[in-house]
Amino acid sequence: MKQILTYSRAACFKLCPQKNNFMYEQGLRPVGDRRPLWIGNMVHLGLDLLAQGVGALDIPGVILQEYGESFRDVEQERDFYAIISLLVGYAWRWQNDQIEVIATEFAYQVPLVNPETKSRSILWDSAGKIDKIVRYQGRKLLAIE
Repeated sequence: MKQILTYSRAACFKLCPQKNNFMYEQGLRPVGDRRPLWIGNMVHLGLDLLAQGVGALDIPGVILQEYGESFRDVEQERDFYAIISLLVGYAWRWQNDQIEVIATEFAYQVPLVNPETKSRSILWDSAGKIDKIVRYQGRKLLAIE
């Protein structure tokens, strides 16, 4: 079975081959502050909800359902309100542009091809997700990350 090469995995290997080994080969993950991941996941969920047509004022309730009705600490609660403010501002900024969302979280897997020989790898495929594919102003197809 082929292994999957994602952008995250390639970036991890470039940064530190041993870290890549621990994370992707051994399945080990660091224990520590999950706050940046929590914030990123909430922002990502909010943007995805907006792309699906959920109203900006309905997003706080959906996020609270997903992440629990209570916060661990004041810092987490402050992060939540900051993220909601950013998402409402984002929705307001783009509300009048002609952006039609074609797909969200578009997953792909393609053969990994050597650019010099044009040969496909027998060990690896390349894979990832595109946050959004949109049609902008009724003409251009764009990928939004």
